[in-house]
Amino acid sequence: MASLALMRSNYPPLVMDHRLAEQHRRARFRASEQDRLVELTALLADLEIAALRGELSWSAQHRDQPSANTAPLATAMQRRIVEHLRRQANSLALVLRELDSSARFAVSAGATDDDAARRGRLDAAAERALFTRGPGCWWAALDLTVTDGTLRLLVAVQDVGAPATGVLAVTADAQLRTAGSQGDALDLACTDCVTLIPTDGADERWPDVAEFVDDVVSRAMHRLTQAMH
Repeated sequence: MASLALMRSNYPPLVMDHRLAEQHRRARFRASEQDRLVELTALLADLEIAALRGELSWSAQHRDQPSANTAPLATAMQRRIVEHLRRQANSLALVLRELDSSARFAVSAGATDDDAARRGRLDAAAERALFTRGPGCWWAALDLTVTDGTLRLLVAVQDVGAPATGVLAVTADAQLRTAGSQGDALDLACTDCVTLIPTDGADERWPDVAEFVDDVVSRAMHRLTQAMH
């Protein structure tokens, strides 16, 4: 019904993602009707934002407009992400060294995607969040290495659509490599993304981005510590 109502108003229908099944179940079974309404509304809003990212990506290909200048907001957000990851890394290293004295970390950043492996990860992050990458990409990486494996976390501020539509998406990807395997350390849903619009300011939206970064770091670290046991 929600999708039909959206389509009648010329909005794209809601997307579905199996990773959100548990979140949907928890929202439906909240004891309070008010809590149920609030959580379900927030989930539906996130799903529609994901659908709109896809719609923007598609429509950008059919418009004769120059790329929007997203660099000022993107670079300001990237700078904050890098500083935040460095603070996180210092704290995480102290914890990891209690488990593995050889633990070490590195934080890096850039604004190009000329590395093929990183470009593939950026593409995968955009695909999960249901948009097509545009020309701009500002990334920050946190690499954590222990005896039993390596965690490589990538957080990126990416243009949505080509040419750039003016909308940005903050995405993440994490790869965990151990002696026996290598794979995705996050399993993110299409809603695990922060969307920034041209009228947003870095100060205004930083709390949302910081919460997203904290969440992906926590989830990735959980996978790493599991692999260490």
